[in-house]
Amino acid sequence: MISRFDLLICLFIITTLSGCKKIDLPTEETKPGEQQVTLRLVLPQSNNKAGTYAISAVDQNSIQGLDVLAFRVTDNGKEYYAYHRQAVLLRPDQGGTAVDFHVDLLKSTDKFRFVLIANAEAKVKSALSGLSANAEKETVMSRIEYGITTKWNAGSLGNFTPLPMWGESITVDGINNNTQKFSVNMLRSLAAIDVQVTANDFVMTEVLVYNQSNKGRMAPSPQYYDGGERMVTAPSIPTGTNRLATQRYTSATNTLAGEIFLFESAAATSIGDPNATGLVIAGKYAGSTVVTYYRVELTDSLGNLTPVLRNHRYVVNITKVHSPGFTGETQAWASKPMGMTASVTAWSEISTSETSVHPLYYLEVSDDQRDLGGFEYEFPFSVRTNLPGGHTLEGIPSELQITNTQIVDDKTIYTFKVSANPNSNNNWRRLQFTVNATMANGKPIEKKIVMRQHGKPVDIGFSFLVSAENVNRLFMVDSWFHMANVTYGDFSPSAPQKTGIPYPQSCAAFGPRYRLPTLGELQSLAPNDNNARSFINQKLLDKGASRMYIIFPGSGSSAFVSSTSAGAGGQNFSTMSVQNGNVSGANQAGDGKIIANPAVSKLGPFGINYLMRCVASN
Repeated sequence: MISRFDLLICLFIITTLSGCKKIDLPTEETKPGEQQVTLRLVLPQSNNKAGTYAISAVDQNSIQGLDVLAFRVTDNGKEYYAYHRQAVLLRPDQGGTAVDFHVDLLKSTDKFRFVLIANAEAKVKSALSGLSANAEKETVMSRIEYGITTKWNAGSLGNFTPLPMWGESITVDGINNNTQKFSVNMLRSLAAIDVQVTANDFVMTEVLVYNQSNKGRMAPSPQYYDGGERMVTAPSIPTGTNRLATQRYTSATNTLAGEIFLFESAAATSIGDPNATGLVIAGKYAGSTVVTYYRVELTDSLGNLTPVLRNHRYVVNITKVHSPGFTGETQAWASKPMGMTASVTAWSEISTSETSVHPLYYLEVSDDQRDLGGFEYEFPFSVRTNLPGGHTLEGIPSELQITNTQIVDDKTIYTFKVSANPNSNNNWRRLQFTVNATMANGKPIEKKIVMRQHGKPVDIGFSFLVSAENVNRLFMVDSWFHMANVTYGDFSPSAPQKTGIPYPQSCAAFGPRYRLPTLGELQSLAPNDNNARSFINQKLLDKGASRMYIIFPGSGSSAFVSSTSAGAGGQNFSTMSVQNGNVSGANQAGDGKIIANPAVSKLGPFGINYLMRCVASN
């Protein structure tokens, strides 16, 4: 007599050769009192476009074992454990969207709910061992945990551990000869993090994950699961959960996808929280051969710190890198994020097959805050969303006009023209609008955009115009190349400004007419002679602009940066500095001498306040 196992193998081969044609299993193989039922598992789907996966989207849905737990549903709504079965693969789905199993269920007139646990056979067996009869459902589910001692094994297609999943059926009113098939939507018990670099001056070499949880529940806590939306609302963290040591993921390209999987964890309590789950990105900036490090927080589309939730995918998109990072990974993690702009897009990877429920959509903008120059000029602004209904820009002020719109995949690039600010003073003009969209369930998504326009540069009798105020944002952050908008590593005295989009820290970012002053122009604005300095300051004040510097005796130095890339004494570039009310000329000896070397990662030592006073062509 052919064994049940041999019969199933034969049927599997026949099914495969017949192109997954439906094959009815013989009814005599089912024991009396049992009903053979087909379970269709509807699997999570990814919208990510991050690039090549370490393990593919199909392999992320691989199921190597399926446990079925039956819970009897009483009239008062409580559910009690009844029995356990292991299902058998009936027909695979090569697209990774759904898969069919069959299982023999006990015939009964009672109501049941069936919980499915995939890829966790040993964990289920351990949880059921010694379980008391008629245990309540939550008692059972809270016992099924999955623990790890190192990062999830997902380094390659040929060597990965299948991801555990959970799902449960609706209430089934009795099991009888008419019970043939039902579908269950599955959720992964882990979250995924993908990292991609779209900045054109950064090469990512490694991603470090800090403080990921060492275990997780296979099923979410019932109070944190929204059955209507089929997604979790908060993390379900088992008692006794600890943190893994820092885990490292090597990046051979500027994309790391399908390799970082982790159990749920709570949101950080604050920016820079040392106990948070987060990332440190290692890489080489602007052609440098030196690896430096940047901290990245996990936030939602509004910038709020977010927990790590099961069945969610978090795509970290590094859009801008402003300067070299920290020299060490520990130093980067111990600090607040700086030197890098990264957006985090998250969505729940529920399947849209056989349902009208849609994933958690995203809405990203290129800038939610932006400083504008005082002249009329054009600049780009982009919106990225996967919402079927798209987005709208609302409340755009009359000072901003859209002159062009370009759509590339899920990204819309607008060209804005801002009118000249009629004010020639140091009061900024505030321009704001919103980017709005609506989810399939009617829930609105909104991003507020705030743009602050500087006053128009003033004419105080030089061959160039002078910005109405200093830019005081340079403390231990940006290299000289960014402020001068010069290609990194070009020390030539006649180095031209780089082509393309200006560095956001540069004067050129305020518009095409803005630039750093030359050393000669800076010496005209901040002369050594006290009377001459007072004269310049008064001319600025008369035009409604702020003075070059405010004298606070004994308060230390303020170094104004010039665009001259080589000065006296063989220094790489020159500054004009002020100390105790006296001006020291660039590269001069004595108190007030401050020379910043662009060959190092930062401008200079702590305690120095670097300033830019932008100028503009007349």
